[in-house]
Amino acid sequence: MLPDPTREPLDAPARASTASVAVQAEPGAELDRGRLARLVAGAVAGLEAGGIEVAIARSLAEPAPEPVALTQVGPFAVAPDSAPALRAVLAVVLLLNAGLALALVAVLRRARRGEAER
Repeated sequence: MLPDPTREPLDAPARASTASVAVQAEPGAELDRGRLARLVAGAVAGLEAGGIEVAIARSLAEPAPEPVALTQVGPFAVAPDSAPALRAVLAVVLLLNAGLALALVAVLRRARRGEAER
């Protein structure tokens, strides 16, 4: 912190400026406290790197995983390992729907025949 010139008598010896810096780093990041102190000292007139305290806090969050390339299966985007299983499920659903449609047509034909016989 820079000294407040309005509170110090003009003939008092000058006090050295000090600063504190808190840095949050990702896991595995290597930071040099000396380089960080010099960086801050270079940004403030009259501040020496020796008067800067640097606190480095490690983030608890793990780095984001690499994105997975997705494969299109119809309107769905899935992981490449899941694509064969999804194709099989879609094929079974398609066959079930076709079977239900045929059963419905058969029921409707029987119903019409029954009405025509009456």
